[in-house]
Amino acid sequence: MARKDPKHTEIYKEVKRLRAKLYKAKKELHEAKGSNSRNMAQGDIDELKRQIAWFFLDVGEYEKGLVLYRSMSWKMQGEIKYLGLGRALTGIGYYGEAVKLLNKGLGRFPESSSLLVAMGNVYHQSGDYSKSLKYFEQALAFDPGDKLILFSKANALYGLKLYEDALPVYQNLADQYPDESLFSTQVGYCHLQMGYPEDASGHFKSLLSKGCAGSDDYNGLFCAYYDMGLLDDAIETAHEGIRKFPEDDSALYCNTGVAYFEQGRLDDAKNIVSEGLKKFPEDGGLKEMLKAIEDVIDNPDDDDKKPPIKEILIISALIKKLRNKRAFRPKK
Repeated sequence: MARKDPKHTEIYKEVKRLRAKLYKAKKELHEAKGSNSRNMAQGDIDELKRQIAWFFLDVGEYEKGLVLYRSMSWKMQGEIKYLGLGRALTGIGYYGEAVKLLNKGLGRFPESSSLLVAMGNVYHQSGDYSKSLKYFEQALAFDPGDKLILFSKANALYGLKLYEDALPVYQNLADQYPDESLFSTQVGYCHLQMGYPEDASGHFKSLLSKGCAGSDDYNGLFCAYYDMGLLDDAIETAHEGIRKFPEDDSALYCNTGVAYFEQGRLDDAKNIVSEGLKKFPEDGGLKEMLKAIEDVIDNPDDDDKKPPIKEILIISALIKKLRNKRAFRPKK
């Protein structure tokens, strides 16, 4: 069973409070006399719906958010409604519908950086980084200093494997906002992808020493050690990440399994991947990893100490997939 995010718990408490206010506002609308009173009450209702709907999107309840945004007035919440609907449709995976709707919104609000970012997010989520980059750059023309739009642009460059172009954007953001750990994390991943594991390891170790590291930073340091051939250090780092973040990221378990597998420690690999599957039972990468390990255990090749080529290819594909996951998708 997946661990409940404490932030989500707080959000649901806030949603409960807002729903109580919404019930009261609807009652006031029913009792209101005169157009001014009714308009004020309707405005309060739409604003409460907007807040609740956005909270739903923040916790991944896209269908609930979509229903609420569709019930809101176009006249009173035009740009906001386009933005909310676009984000909800993107989250559900209805990319074509989201693009169509956001195009309409941009027709009405052509200088809306929020809608341009939302369009960029649709293409980013669908993996079309060239188009996402175009929209993020258009948004920056209207809001050049916005850190989240700059971060989104860097993510699109990263997705296009233009790491040399993405790196200075991430680095500038990390320098300007040292408390925003995500910016610094991506600096390390750019070094990894550019083939500089020594620089990446130094960067991630610095983050860990400051006490501001998350599970992505432990994965990053693991990858740096792995690329340098320091498998024991890589395993130790992944285990430390698991101890600190046991239910945050399935990649920690998969990475550890990869290193054990390469050392020929198949029982250790099986145990750590099985442990990960207890925490993340639906994780496809862990399932693939476990099957590859079990295939080798069940069919040992006495004439060759190396694992069969099929399993090696599976593991290689998993490593690549884990690295590519670092092309972060903006939340908003």
